[in-house]
Amino acid sequence: MARSYSSIKNPMYGSNKFDALLDADYGKIRTYLFDEAPIVSDAQRLGGAAKLLDGSTEEQVSLQFPDGLNLNCAYMGACTVDGPVGTSLGMSWEQADTNNLGYQFVMCHKDWKGIEGVNKFTIGTSPAFYGKQTFKIGTVGSLDYCMFGFRLKSQTHVADPKATYTDYACLDVDNGDIKVETALNNSTATPTDTTDNWGNGETHVLEVYVSAAGVATFKIDGADPSTNTHTFTFDDGDVVTPFFVAMKDAGAGADVEHIELEIGYQ
Repeated sequence: MARSYSSIKNPMYGSNKFDALLDADYGKIRTYLFDEAPIVSDAQRLGGAAKLLDGSTEEQVSLQFPDGLNLNCAYMGACTVDGPVGTSLGMSWEQADTNNLGYQFVMCHKDWKGIEGVNKFTIGTSPAFYGKQTFKIGTVGSLDYCMFGFRLKSQTHVADPKATYTDYACLDVDNGDIKVETALNNSTATPTDTTDNWGNGETHVLEVYVSAAGVATFKIDGADPSTNTHTFTFDDGDVVTPFFVAMKDAGAGADVEHIELEIGYQ
């Protein structure tokens, strides 16, 4: 497990200079809190044409937060909510109460090089790494699925990521059932019901850990899933990036609120 900055003890005695202990940990972990409004940009930021955001299917949107978090996002279905809103906990991007509407984001866009250890990780080259996403769901039955984990950076945003992404390892909240879900080399997605559940109005932490060799393991609120017979290994050389997907069911009030995103080396 990676250490938090608050656990670092070193004899600085008022000095602001880095020493060997701080140098070893500095930059290993990045925590983002969704506590300030982002700059919302259209696809022009990625080399596309300038246009007003209109929520069209797979329209790309970039979010740039004051704390340094950059997200490349895309809509699923013809959405009416063009950008996120602030809440008392962080950020929400609730869509209309229509089946198969949703949004997705990655930290590193497929066309950009990215920064190793910050928004992308290379299997076989990068040290062991992990991602944690803390969020709240208002009504779990209003979500077809809600995924957090790592996927290939080279993938294109699609209208139904769960059925189309070729390589990923994630935890998925499926109408309140928390599942381990993976796909490798365009194989059929493989789900395992952990038997752990997410209730209405609850906040939980989904955690995905990947070893230097590409072996993925999973935790929920810091503990192993109650049931997990899943084994999964990314291919050597795969370049992956953290991702999140929320797909609406027909019900009202999913109200996913993003509270904290933590990414770093183990």
